[in-house]
Amino acid sequence: MDLELILIILLPLMALWIMILDRKVGKLKGNALDTEDLDHHAPTPGVDHEAIARQLYDWLIKRGNRKAISTHHVLDKAFGRPQIVYREDGVGYDMVYRDFSLVDYDLYLIDERLTELTEREGKYEMDFSDSIKNCDAQTYDIPFVFRKKRISKQNL
Repeated sequence: MDLELILIILLPLMALWIMILDRKVGKLKGNALDTEDLDHHAPTPGVDHEAIARQLYDWLIKRGNRKAISTHHVLDKAFGRPQIVYREDGVGYDMVYRDFSLVDYDLYLIDERLTELTEREGKYEMDFSDSIKNCDAQTYDIPFVFRKKRISKQNL
C-alpha cells in the first residue's frame, strides 16, 4: 500500500519534471515545443474552447483589478476551483469544474483562443512584459496584465 502511494505521488512529479526539462531544452534550442507531446495528447471531447475563452475574456473586461493574472488563474476565478480527479490508469488527471472537465492540453487551447480573441477584438491587450522575462512556466500559467489597448502616437 505504501509503495502504491509513493508511486502515485512520484510518477506525476517525475513526469512534470521531465516536461519542465524538455521545455527548458526547447527554449535553449530556440524551438517552440509541440504541446501535443505534453500531458494528454488530445483535448477533452465536447469542450468548446472558444466559448470558454469568450467567457474568460468577458470576465476580464468586467473585473476592476488590473493586476497580473494567468489564464489558468482566470479560469479558476471565473468558474471556481476545480476538483482534481486522478485517473485510474495513473496517467494524468482531470480538472472537474461545475459544467465541464479539462485536461492540461485543454488549458493550452483555451489560452491560445483567449489570446487570439483578444487580438481579434482589438480593444484590449494581454501584456506579458513584466512576467515573461522571469517566468519559466506553461503558457497558460504565465501572468499577464489585461487592459485597454494603448494607442501609440505613431498610429494616429
